[in-house]
Amino acid sequence: YNLIKAFEHEDVSNIEFLLLNITESDSLGYLFEKFKPTLVFHAAAYKHVPLMEAHPYEAVKTNILATKLLADMAMKHGTKKFIFISTDKAVNPVGVMGCSKLIAENYLHAISKDCATQFLITRFGNIMGSNGSVLPLFIKQIESGQPITITNDSISRYFISKTNACRLILEISSFEALESTVFTFNMGEPIKIKDLATYLIALY
Repeated sequence: YNLIKAFEHEDVSNIEFLLLNITESDSLGYLFEKFKPTLVFHAAAYKHVPLMEAHPYEAVKTNILATKLLADMAMKHGTKKFIFISTDKAVNPVGVMGCSKLIAENYLHAISKDCATQFLITRFGNIMGSNGSVLPLFIKQIESGQPITITNDSISRYFISKTNACRLILEISSFEALESTVFTFNMGEPIKIKDLATYLIALY
């Protein structure tokens, strides 16, 4: 939906939208056979932390196994660049979601040594307004008169806007020679989730 909204004032006659499951090899095989992409942005993931703690296999299936499948397809079909959207939770992970993203990162590191496809990893904090982001969740809770739910009031997160996140990803995709394959962006100072909730309550 967000992608469609972004293009609604542009010419989209040469853009095709396909619905498929990235955990299914037949679907991915069809996609790569038909379009032979030279550039892949892999942003599909389960990122809701409590949900993944409750359903760890879903995190493994989508965040790890589907990433492996997608990366293997990219190598097989000669994709030039593969950009993996990861998370700052992959740094010294303490939960299922962060661990699943780190394992996926490690796989990309391992296969990148002996293949022509360039695998690039970007790590973001909380992308404001994205699906599963804490900000729209808090706003929804406030507007519906529900109590705000905070898992741990000592947690701090880095925040970045969707526009800046997309701009940085596109910039990386245009770089020719890269010494590093992992990019963590300067997102300013971390913000306490409790402080964010307090600010939103005051704002409303």
